[in-house]
Amino acid sequence: MKKKIIVISVLLLITSGLFAKGIYNGNIQLTGSYNTNELQYISTTAPTLKIDTIDFGLETWHTFKLPILLEVGFMFDLDMGFGSTNLIAEEWNIGMNLYGLFGPAIAINVLNIVKFNFALGPTFDFTITTADDTSLVSYGSGFGINFQTLFFPLSPVSPIFGYKFAAAVGEMIYGADSKTAELYTEQIISLKNQVYLGISFNW
Repeated sequence: MKKKIIVISVLLLITSGLFAKGIYNGNIQLTGSYNTNELQYISTTAPTLKIDTIDFGLETWHTFKLPILLEVGFMFDLDMGFGSTNLIAEEWNIGMNLYGLFGPAIAINVLNIVKFNFALGPTFDFTITTADDTSLVSYGSGFGINFQTLFFPLSPVSPIFGYKFAAAVGEMIYGADSKTAELYTEQIISLKNQVYLGISFNW
């Protein structure tokens, strides 16, 4: 028990020291965008399928200052989008997309006016859509990047402008909603290109 108390005390001292010296920077961000995902078949020459969604995202960045202008740390990003797809019979139907990224991050603060954040790491992608009596689910994992400009980083609230790209390899499963219906599986590559705006709450 004493050892646990000592470890917790040391961690609290280190954390408070980082805050006091201004070494640590963190935030929570709310983002929004209009996004188009593309699903490309690997084994067939079928046309590229598209998912047009309005995305709402939650990001959090945590970086630590180095003796130079550079900051290093990590970030986490989770997006959920709702919109239309042409995944079933080339008809536009209601769909949902879920995307996430977690990875190391670097940042450059320019005169406390703008801060450039960059992160890269593993991603996941999940899409579901239904139309009439047919359902479709696609999922995959891959690699992505996130680059953003954060204005007035020392302010408690800052506007942000950013770009995300991700490529994931996975499967698409589709078929009728009947219990006796046969399910079909295709290998796919999912591509995400997204420009987004948002607001950052900094500490």
